[in-house]
Amino acid sequence: MRKVLLILGVFISIVSFAQKNSFAVLNDFMIELPGKWIRTKDYKGSQFGFENKKLGGFFTISIRETQKIEFYKTEFSNYSEFELLNEFFKWDFDYWKENPKNEVYEVSKNESNKTIIWKVMPQQVVKSSFNYRLDGIQNGYIISISYINEKMEEQQKIDLLKNIYSNIKYTKN
Repeated sequence: MRKVLLILGVFISIVSFAQKNSFAVLNDFMIELPGKWIRTKDYKGSQFGFENKKLGGFFTISIRETQKIEFYKTEFSNYSEFELLNEFFKWDFDYWKENPKNEVYEVSKNESNKTIIWKVMPQQVVKSSFNYRLDGIQNGYIISISYINEKMEEQQKIDLLKNIYSNIKYTKN
């Protein structure tokens, strides 16, 4: 089934060059991206990097099974999805905050959408190049989207993250 989805994803990506949106498949999820995005990097099979020359931005999307991420403990087996997401967020947030050169801020939490938006700013970069992140959870998978774009305002970056997340669909039903 994964091979069929992968072939379908590649076919859709090829066809989408003439369309307004781009598509990718990652770990049984179909990702629809607004505009023309080029996949520039694959990180160990669970994370893709994308670039948009027109917007000048770069983002990564990671989709991993919750139980296979380093933060997971067996005591989490009875947690709700949002509780699991919070545990993942705390683990990842603390990882970035450990480096004294990073400033890390929570922007918002949305329990009904099961998402957390936050930003990471290394001290040596300008304010506009904050790394904005959206973490969410769907069907037992943690979805992390990280976006950097020096040209966009904060709210535009946040809106783009929300838009991308809302267009990620689980295909294994």
